[in-house]
Amino acid sequence: MTTTTTRPGLPLALLSWYEHSATARQLGTTASGTPAAAAATVVPATRPAATPIRRSASRNPITPAAARPQPSIGRLIRRFRLRRGLNQVTCAALLGRSESWLSQVERGVRPCTNLAVLTELARVLDVNVDILITAATT
Repeated sequence: MTTTTTRPGLPLALLSWYEHSATARQLGTTASGTPAAAAATVVPATRPAATPIRRSASRNPITPAAARPQPSIGRLIRRFRLRRGLNQVTCAALLGRSESWLSQVERGVRPCTNLAVLTELARVLDVNVDILITAATT
C-alpha cells in the first residue's frame, strides 16, 4: 500500500475519514481514490424552508406577576408549613388548633380570615403576616 501525504509529514492513512474526504474533494478525487468526474454525482436533498411558528399572546410563557393567579390562603399555608418542615399534626399543635381544622384550611374547605389566627399562623410559619392577610382577602 502506498501512502501519499497531503500535509507535510502527515500520511493520508492517519487522517480521519472526514479529513480524507475533504482532501479528496480538493484534489478532484473521491474518498476511494477514483477521479471525481468518473464517480456519480450525488445531489443532497433539500429540505423545504422552515415556516416560523406563530404564537398567540395567550401562550406567552412569560406572564407578568400581576396577571398570574395568586395562590389561595390554604396553598400558601401548606407551602410555608412544608418549607419549615412541619407536618400537619405538629403545626396544628403549635397553633392550638386541631389537625382537621388545619387540613380543612389548607384544602380550602374552611375559610381563614380571622386576624388573630392569621397572626398566629405567621408566627408559627415564620412569615410576614401581610402575605397571609393579602392571600386571605383575595
